[in-house]
Amino acid sequence: MFASLVVVLEVLLELFSQGKAPIDTARHGADKSAALCRECHAAEYAEWRASRHSKAWTNDFFQFDYQKREEQWCRNCHIPMKAQQQGGEAALALRDEGINCITCHVRGDTFFAQSKRPNSPHNTQVSAEFGSDSFCEGCHQFNFPRLGGHGELLSYTEEPMQNTVEQFRAGPFAKTHSCRDCHANTPGQHSYAGSHDVAMLRRALSFGVCSKGGRVVTQLTNKGAGHNVPTGDVHRHIVIKAWRSTAPEKLIEAFYGRRFEPMDSGGKRTIWDSSLPPNTYRRWSFEPKDLGSGHDEPINLEVRYLYGSRESYRESFKEPAHRLVYRVRKRLAKLPACASSGR
Repeated sequence: MFASLVVVLEVLLELFSQGKAPIDTARHGADKSAALCRECHAAEYAEWRASRHSKAWTNDFFQFDYQKREEQWCRNCHIPMKAQQQGGEAALALRDEGINCITCHVRGDTFFAQSKRPNSPHNTQVSAEFGSDSFCEGCHQFNFPRLGGHGELLSYTEEPMQNTVEQFRAGPFAKTHSCRDCHANTPGQHSYAGSHDVAMLRRALSFGVCSKGGRVVTQLTNKGAGHNVPTGDVHRHIVIKAWRSTAPEKLIEAFYGRRFEPMDSGGKRTIWDSSLPPNTYRRWSFEPKDLGSGHDEPINLEVRYLYGSRESYRESFKEPAHRLVYRVRKRLAKLPACASSGR
C-alpha cells in the first residue's frame, strides 16, 4: 500500500516541469479543450472559466511583458501543453484557455484527482496528494532562470523568483492546511482566488492608523495568509498612499514588495524584500506637515495592491492594474493614540 502511494506521488510530482519543457498530455488527436468537461462538471467549469488559471495566457500583465520578449520558458508555464504551442487554429484557441482541465488532470488515458465520482467513466487515479503544496510547487515555486538565445531554459539560479510554496511550508498553516483550503474554498473548488480578489486580500491583510508624538503611524499586518504578501509574480507590490485633497502634489507613499538586480552569471537576485511574512506587520510613520495644506484638513490614506510595475497603463488593458484594499480619511485630531505595543 505504502509503495503504491509513493509511486502515485512521484507521478504527480512529474506532472509539471517548472517551465523546463512543455507538457505532453499524450492524448494524441483527442480534444483537449475545457469545454469537453463542461457538461458533467458545470460548477467546476464555471469557476475555472472565471479564474486566473484560465487567463494565464491572455491576461494583460503577462502579455505586456511577453510581447517584449517572446521566450519559450514563458510559454512552458502559461500555455504548458504541447498542443497549445503548435501551429494552427486549434492550438490558438487552446492557448486562450491557459491552464485548463487537461493541464492538471490528464496524462494519457489516466485522470488524476483527489476523489472519484460514482459512475465516473474515467480511468481515475485517486490521490490525496493531488492539489497538495507539492502539486502546486510544479508551477508556483521556481528560481530565476538563465535563458538561451531563443528564450529556452538553460538552468536555474539559486535565487528564488517565485517562492510561494516554500513560504507556505515555513509558515503557521503548513501542518493544518493545504493551498486549496484557502484558494479553492468554493462550491466547485476551482476558483483559485488570490490577490485579484479584494475579499481575499482583506482576509489576508489588516490596516490600522493611529497618532504618536504628532506623527501619523500606519500598520499593515499579514493576519491571514499562509505565505508572504505580496507573493508570486516579481512585479506585485503594495503601496500605502497619504495625501491631503487640497495638496495632491505632496502625496507620499510606502512600498512593500521586492526589488532585484542582475547577476553577472545570469538571472537576478533579490536586493530588497519588504513583503509581509505570515503573522507579521510593517509600520510606516510620517509628519502631517509633509502633506502640506492646513493642519485641520483630513488626511487620506489608501492601501493599494499593484499587479504590474506601475500603477496605471495607457495600453488597452481590460483589467485593473491595482485593487484598492483599504481607504481611510480622518483628521489628525480624530486618530486614536497608538498603543504602547501592537498597533
